[in-house]
Amino acid sequence: MDVVIPDLQKPMDIHVFDPSLISSDLFQKTSDELFLLFAEANHGEIYKVPLAVANTPCYLLQININISRPVAVDYDPVEGKIYFTDVTLKLLARAFPNGSSVEVIAHTDVVTPDGLAIDYIGRILYWTDTGTSKLEMRSLHPFGVALIPPFLFFTDWVTDRELHMLDATTGDLLKSFSINGGRPMGIVAYDSGRQPAGPCSVNNGGCSHFCVPKASNHECVCPTGLAVKQDGKTCEEKVKRFILFADADDKSTNIISLDVSYFVAQTLFNHVGNQRPIALDYDPVEDRVYWSDVAQGLIVSAFTNATSLKILFRCNILSPEGLVIDHVARNIYWTDTGTNRIEVARLDGSGRKELINTGLDEPRAIILDERNGQVTIFFKTEMFLYPLVNAL
Repeated sequence: MDVVIPDLQKPMDIHVFDPSLISSDLFQKTSDELFLLFAEANHGEIYKVPLAVANTPCYLLQININISRPVAVDYDPVEGKIYFTDVTLKLLARAFPNGSSVEVIAHTDVVTPDGLAIDYIGRILYWTDTGTSKLEMRSLHPFGVALIPPFLFFTDWVTDRELHMLDATTGDLLKSFSINGGRPMGIVAYDSGRQPAGPCSVNNGGCSHFCVPKASNHECVCPTGLAVKQDGKTCEEKVKRFILFADADDKSTNIISLDVSYFVAQTLFNHVGNQRPIALDYDPVEDRVYWSDVAQGLIVSAFTNATSLKILFRCNILSPEGLVIDHVARNIYWTDTGTNRIEVARLDGSGRKELINTGLDEPRAIILDERNGQVTIFFKTEMFLYPLVNAL
């Protein structure tokens, strides 16, 4: 095959990439193109020559860096990047063939980097330096790093052994471990002998939950929403004052503690499947939450720890958008914009009764005034007061 190249003064290294020689079982190749790369030292240029079609002219790679004297070049089919050395700038760099994402990957203690080769299976870059008379190497995919002298550990994304242990003094690879694939990232090493003693190191500082060191001493901190008791060490067992709200789009019921000085919403329930929680109320007697589901036409309840789920009512309910509990009489009221009714029943699911079934236009929110024996009903355009005498 004839290759059309420009008038070159001093072509140096050459590299041919043939994707047919690489097994697809090893990794996913970024290109199936057959091509040749070469560096031209005097002009400070790197060229690419497509080889699939005869007499295809080569073209100059517009790499976004002031290349001075490139000597060695290689290609990484895993990431699709070109690696090259520059003996004048004394560095090793890489970039995509379109010239973007240029990275200098070695510069310190580099004198005359004349040769370069990539182990794209083992993810290691090798280069020779005639100025230092050394053959050097570097892993191509280190991410997280942790130190326990004299060992250095780092994670690797690509190799079949994703965790490596080095001698931190010499840089020698001592051992590699497999963690069953994936892309391991952050890593931390723990050595009990290297942990400093502090106010939290003995009996957790006397705290029931979290001990946080301070400049002078420490502070006991509670899980989100729970307050610290007067002893300053023990957390309350449960939230005493709170707000509940339903998020129909997120399909969740959430709680905001009022026992603390900050406001953070936490998820109490996640409503899976075709559910859309709208109205809700809380019964402190049984520690249960009651809510309406307009997607399925249900009235449901569960303990605040998400156990003992009960579907109280499901028949002849279309769009229950309002709900309220009579904590004293142990009744539950709900509105239904689909049937234009207000209904009432016992909290145990018995004694269901239509409270109002005529003359309503999309009844929605409903509020109970237990002290005065009235229920307030909000419609689409008006508000209505209804006495609760003999509701059940």
